[in-house]
Amino acid sequence: MNAIYTKIIEQLTNNQNVFTEAGLLPIRHIDKFRGQYMNPEAHESFETPAVFYKWGANWVDVGGNVQRGDVSVELHVVLDNYHSVAANSSDYAEGMKIDTYYELINTLVHGLSGQKFSALKRTSDQPDDMPTHLIVHIINYKCNYTDATAANVQKYLYVAGENVSLQSTIHKDTQYSIDLT
Repeated sequence: MNAIYTKIIEQLTNNQNVFTEAGLLPIRHIDKFRGQYMNPEAHESFETPAVFYKWGANWVDVGGNVQRGDVSVELHVVLDNYHSVAANSSDYAEGMKIDTYYELINTLVHGLSGQKFSALKRTSDQPDDMPTHLIVHIINYKCNYTDATAANVQKYLYVAGENVSLQSTIHKDTQYSIDLT
């Protein structure tokens, strides 16, 4: 799934102006998701805004050692939790910009495709309320992925090697000889 991950990185980093034009900080950190915001002491530190990538796939054979995967992609959008969205808050307007991040990320990622995968289509999104020290929102996408790496199996099954002869004595009076030529 590196093809999808790489394409998302390119799309978000090459379009940072979309965020700055909306009065937002550009995405500062993009990484594969390994629980970084849930257990920060076990990972290298990261700056926010951040996007973490996670994927899963269900595979079916389509012939010739090629498989097609129905792929689910999760983008974990991580923001600092310092603006209030309470109706009477003095920084209500700043707090409401949180949703703008999700909208802009979806604008850049929805429909993104590559040589090995079809267009990413948003299927759902929801907040992750578990980390109380950060604001986390998860955007889910689906696409199809074509994987032909198993077609390379012939390169690895039949390799030419040198001829080998083995001789050994197992018992004092019995000798065996094996010729693998």
